[in-house]
Amino acid sequence: MTARDRPSLRMFEDTDLFAVKSLIHRTIAVCYPGHYCMEAVRFFGNYHGNAAILKDARQGCTLVLEKAGRVLGTGTLLGDEIKRVFVEPGLQKHGLGRLIMQRLETQAALLGVATIQLDASLPAKQFYDRLGYATVERASLQVENGRRLDYFKMRKTLMGLDGQPW
Repeated sequence: MTARDRPSLRMFEDTDLFAVKSLIHRTIAVCYPGHYCMEAVRFFGNYHGNAAILKDARQGCTLVLEKAGRVLGTGTLLGDEIKRVFVEPGLQKHGLGRLIMQRLETQAALLGVATIQLDASLPAKQFYDRLGYATVERASLQVENGRRLDYFKMRKTLMGLDGQPW
């Protein structure tokens, strides 16, 4: 892959809102129904709305992965938490999510964050396992119609420049 073919990572801009939200909702619609009931899928869609995306982007660091003006992925660092990491469904398992995570972890380390945390959905858990995140707790939320949304609270200790944990 030449540099020209490679997607680039940049900071989120307010004008990215529609494309980022569309990516997130498309990914949820494709990847979540096999793991969650429809009430939980609806919850995820509502949770990742315009106001939440903008608020987190303005208070933290939201990255946009793009190629030729098309948003292919996104991820947010807010304090010591990584949130809202999504990659276009047809492009998953090609290292793009790993690229986003590496950049977010680097940003966290630059800010002095020693331990990063995140909430992992059922379809994303194995991805985070492979990146060295450890499950701290199985958790769940009650969603409409008395249904349940299960997820995992995960953590990872970041390494310093000397390769040692902070």
